[in-house]
Amino acid sequence: MPPKSILITGCSEGGIGDALAREFRARGLTVFATARNVSKMKALEPLGIHTLELDVTSEPSIAAAVGKVRAITGGQLDILFNNAGVQHAFVSLLIPTKGLVATIGSVNTVFNPPYQVAYNASKAAVTAIGHTLRIELAPLGVLVVTVITGSVRSKLFDNADEACKVPPNSLYCPLKERIEKRDFLDNARWTDAEEYAKQVVSDLLKEHPSPVLWRASFAFMERMLNIFAWPGMMVSLR
Repeated sequence: MPPKSILITGCSEGGIGDALAREFRARGLTVFATARNVSKMKALEPLGIHTLELDVTSEPSIAAAVGKVRAITGGQLDILFNNAGVQHAFVSLLIPTKGLVATIGSVNTVFNPPYQVAYNASKAAVTAIGHTLRIELAPLGVLVVTVITGSVRSKLFDNADEACKVPPNSLYCPLKERIEKRDFLDNARWTDAEEYAKQVVSDLLKEHPSPVLWRASFAFMERMLNIFAWPGMMVSLR
């Protein structure tokens, strides 16, 4: 029997996708690691990982990636890990294997750390999309898992430096240095990307994975708040 196959989006070196690709490969899976810039995945190639160019905002790029995976696997895919977001194009490969789609949510949807409104909102949307797709894909035999992720040490913010710059006419210019240094994260507890990947890979390779996983620092706390706390408790009133 051939090994299971997985495609992971967003696998640039030093990120969560990179760590996941390494761990899935270590467990014996055929791994397709993707990123917009293939040169940022050079370290994965000696491990026997297929590296593919994939811009999730480009339909031609998505179609090309699907074609390459189809050619190598014979038209099947067991797991799609949406670290950077694309699922519709690969569903036809997942249905024959009764496969799995995993998406990365975030504890930010409850903690709402400041100065990250676009990121927080996007992760809230990812969670909602995951819950909806779980219902839509269930009749097709495809499971959707949402991985609510806490603080993971990666290059996420290094890759977002320009987006975190404070404009010269911003009302928050007095806080420019603090916002751009992101020192409000200095005291956060972090989980190493490698440890996070080991936890998540073990979860997803179970015979019956949970549809919602809570992994890395602060994830358990967010789960408890999500169940028991009134959302207004997270808002400072004046």
